[in-house]
Amino acid sequence: MLIFTNRTVSGTGTRRELGRAFTPYADALTWAAAQAVDDGKWRLDRLTVDGDDARATAALLEVFNGGRPVLLYLHGFNNTPQACFQRCARLEALYDVNVVGFS
Repeated sequence: MLIFTNRTVSGTGTRRELGRAFTPYADALTWAAAQAVDDGKWRLDRLTVDGDDARATAALLEVFNGGRPVLLYLHGFNNTPQACFQRCARLEALYDVNVVGFS
């Protein structure tokens, strides 16, 4: 699943994760492919921080050309990024769709 967010990114290397904080009214946009690893943990692959429109479009086109219907999921303001990941993964499993989540 592809996740777009305006939340801050913490950590380094393979231990980068999305935090709860964000800068109000900021134009920066971050995205990644979220993968479940184990015990409720998630890995962010192809993490792009402060990406531009052309790169965001390329990431979205990859999902839309994936051969399955695409579901866009907007998760609530008072939820963690991990809750968004879990719901998106459940939607993918239930409905056999590619999910683009917005956190």
